[in-house]
Amino acid sequence: MSYNRDEFLMWMYNERYRRATIDDYDRRLRRIFQQIDLNNISKTDLTLWLMDQEMQRGKVALNHDIKAINAYMRFLGKDIKLKTWATRSVREIYIPSEEDMEFILNFKWPNPGITRRNQLIVRYAFLALRRSEIANLNVGDVNERWISIRDSKMNVSRKIPMPKEVWKLTYDYIKYYRIPSDKYALFTTSQGRIHIKTIGTIFWTIAKALGKPLHPHSCRHWRAVDLYLKGVDLEAIRQYLGHAKLSTTQIYLKSLLSSITLSQIYEKDNLFGGYDVETHEIKEK
Repeated sequence: MSYNRDEFLMWMYNERYRRATIDDYDRRLRRIFQQIDLNNISKTDLTLWLMDQEMQRGKVALNHDIKAINAYMRFLGKDIKLKTWATRSVREIYIPSEEDMEFILNFKWPNPGITRRNQLIVRYAFLALRRSEIANLNVGDVNERWISIRDSKMNVSRKIPMPKEVWKLTYDYIKYYRIPSDKYALFTTSQGRIHIKTIGTIFWTIAKALGKPLHPHSCRHWRAVDLYLKGVDLEAIRQYLGHAKLSTTQIYLKSLLSSITLSQIYEKDNLFGGYDVETHEIKEK
């Protein structure tokens, strides 16, 4: 079973996939090719394999594999396009409470320098930057007025205002704590520019201590709702989040707000004995 790795990676690059997506699809396809040969498999056999995988791993986990497979099929020029399962549990969309925010923003690591870096990364995430955007920030992209985001999901570069407190922490971090292992990168490790997996580990560590499903996108969810509840115009929120279309922002907020509303009903309404939250799901359209 031969995975045309080099050609596929170059194809994704030419198709302007994000670096984070390229790395993710490559990792998934290397694993998939250990089980099946996508170059020669029929759609029927592929469907049967996916059905078996769905039973073992669940729909949500398999959806990411399906996206990688669809990209590979486009690369091969095959007329095979698989559908993902459009379901999401209300408990998957986690937006931190005020108490959670206090815990998250003040979480500490054993090393003071690592703590300063990681606490700053968390704040950039709460300013609605994606993991890849945080990892790709350069020192020259930030100043007391702006954060210039060069590498965003839909190749939509944007600038967002720099909060005063975040700038002070950024300035102190650059001056006293930043490891100069990379000439340009804002966030670094001893090996160079920080990797998105390291950023993911930062949030996993906090989530484990907090006991909540925190991840970088939770911060983006929080910021979107925060701006909306403050009365910020939808077009301004669209530009802030880096969505290419206003309709994307509308759908994004609708999903978040619906999840919050239903979660509050499930958790706070005890009429007729309350609810079994595990049985409730939101269907995405």
